[in-house]
Amino acid sequence: MVNSSFIFFPCIPISHSKDLVHWQIIGHAVMNPAWSQLGTLESGRGYWAPDISYDGGRFYITATYRQFKLVPMSSTKV
Repeated sequence: MVNSSFIFFPCIPISHSKDLVHWQIIGHAVMNPAWSQLGTLESGRGYWAPDISYDGGRFYITATYRQFKLVPMSSTKV
């Protein structure tokens, strides 16, 4: 299982469980500070909603990296 880490380093904790009740963190997806690109991000930014999948003998992790403030947009055209 992987979890959001937002602006905290190391990024994206990876957990393991044999019974889906007791979990242990076994590592992190991003361990190199240069790769994390967290810099001076404000709260509410960083790594969100990671997902882990397995295919062909390899694990793959994807995540949303939120860097900028979201600005609501509107339109008068429908």
